[in-house]
Amino acid sequence: MKQHASLLLLLMMLLAVFGLASFRALSGGALPTETPRPHESSLRALRCVSAYLKTGNAHDLQLGYVHSTNALRHECPLGRYALGTIYRLQNGPRDDQLAVNTNELYTNSVEGLKLLGEHGSAQACRALWDMFAHGYGVAADQDAARGWLLRSAQLEDPEAQYEVGLLYASGKMSGKRDRQQAYSWFSRAASNGHHVASLLVRRMEPMLQPTAMTNAPGYLTPLERVRKKEAGNNRE
Repeated sequence: MKQHASLLLLLMMLLAVFGLASFRALSGGALPTETPRPHESSLRALRCVSAYLKTGNAHDLQLGYVHSTNALRHECPLGRYALGTIYRLQNGPRDDQLAVNTNELYTNSVEGLKLLGEHGSAQACRALWDMFAHGYGVAADQDAARGWLLRSAQLEDPEAQYEVGLLYASGKMSGKRDRQQAYSWFSRAASNGHHVASLLVRRMEPMLQPTAMTNAPGYLTPLERVRKKEAGNNRE
């Protein structure tokens, strides 16, 4: 009985080895790899940073530190970016070592963030916009920054859509102010739950032609807005 079990185990091992070898031969030696995705802890860390920037509550930054260090254990580049941002926000004018650590975290996250961005991570694209726009860990490059921000916005990140709207409104996206494009992106951000963008949409409506408003993605008529609000209240 033991001999049969041993033979069966040996056969299974041989099948595994030859099966793997056959796959490598057919695929040119490459093993299948999963699409890279941000670790959940890094996304939680970014949400904490965003909350801190809105409220100034130091607890959010402390909680973000816990999540970002956990993401680092999983080698997530977005976690490095989040931790670098937390260090930067805590950085004092005399803390030179912390500044060095912050820059290293940003620098070491760039290639991984690009890989995540190329595979559809809106958060990674927005992180790259932040880094290239301000020169965090990389040489400042406004063209690259705008490219990553636009990609994030196209991936339906509401904060990126809001920022794109600001760039069009200020003329920094296309070289001249474009209210219609700004309104369009603010509308998309508002439809994705961005509160400030929704306020800007209502403020801009009297200044635009009706066709510019109704053609904007995410545009809702007054009746549709009421129905959407009622639907949200019913869910609560």
